[in-house]
Amino acid sequence: MKPFAKRLLALASAAAITMTLIPAVHGTEETLASEAAPAMASLIPTRMRTADSTTPLTRQDLCGMSMNVYKSLTEQTDEDLAQPDVRFLDTDDADVLNACELELVTTGSNGIFDPEEAMTRQDFYTSAVQLLDTLGYSYIDDIQTDLTAYADSDEIMAYAVKPTQVLLGIGAIEGSELLQPTQQITAEEAVIIMDRVMNFFADWEANPVPPATKLREEVISTALSKVGCRYVSGGHGPSKFDCSGLVYWIYKQYGYDLQPGARNQWSTLDKSVKKADLLPGDLVFFSSNGRASGIFHVGMYIGDGQFVHAANSRKGVIVTDLDEAWYANRYLGAKRAIG
Repeated sequence: MKPFAKRLLALASAAAITMTLIPAVHGTEETLASEAAPAMASLIPTRMRTADSTTPLTRQDLCGMSMNVYKSLTEQTDEDLAQPDVRFLDTDDADVLNACELELVTTGSNGIFDPEEAMTRQDFYTSAVQLLDTLGYSYIDDIQTDLTAYADSDEIMAYAVKPTQVLLGIGAIEGSELLQPTQQITAEEAVIIMDRVMNFFADWEANPVPPATKLREEVISTALSKVGCRYVSGGHGPSKFDCSGLVYWIYKQYGYDLQPGARNQWSTLDKSVKKADLLPGDLVFFSSNGRASGIFHVGMYIGDGQFVHAANSRKGVIVTDLDEAWYANRYLGAKRAIG
């Protein structure tokens, strides 16, 4: 195995670190090698640079990585940091002391930090989100990612539920069917996730929009990318859809589980929205009798009085004006999934 720092520079593909869980790196060889790798390498504490990339991340390594991110984003040096008051019997490492002073990690008990203890995924997630909070990210409580789609979500400790929701919500981690919260996290995985956290915060700091706003933008972009796809009854992606299948597939990409069936989606979502208050991403429903029992069609509002939907086998996925007579006469109401 190559030394850790060199391996990051030589990541050949997303598949190299994609498991049933995360972190699935999205991008090409060129992106990873030419853009992400140098930034990732800057996160690696000195003592990790020659380590095996599959080595479990330790608490001391986490502190070093967290402090590298903190100093980079706040443009501080070691000299700028206040002298920490924290002391331990088993370590005097400067990064450990500074990270504990900033409350980026749990401090341990009875003067023991246990610097070589391996980190679990959920413990790492908790520290990564604490770093976001310390840096000033103000929308942590607003991120409500649905975890029920993951078969092992009940294994997440209570303290790690919100951090897991946040990292899934901002795209720092991704899961398919499992989250594996109690498994140890490798050094390589930790650096990649932390790089995403750092980039997310830098982007947010430059344009501090609420997460729901950004999510709506992404959902609509995904929806519009399917315009022109075929309509197939019972289709739920990725290239063939019926009306509820399109909604299901789009939202599934962002961790929502809106099972197909327009009536089912109407009943699943609790938050009703007045037509005048529609926001991009809201679902608009149409009924043959003016009641929920007559719902036969659903689409997604995209703004400017328009919605995207899988119309029928002749038109496929299209964008339509809500005030178009045929739909306006059958409009029942709207429900909100985001926020």
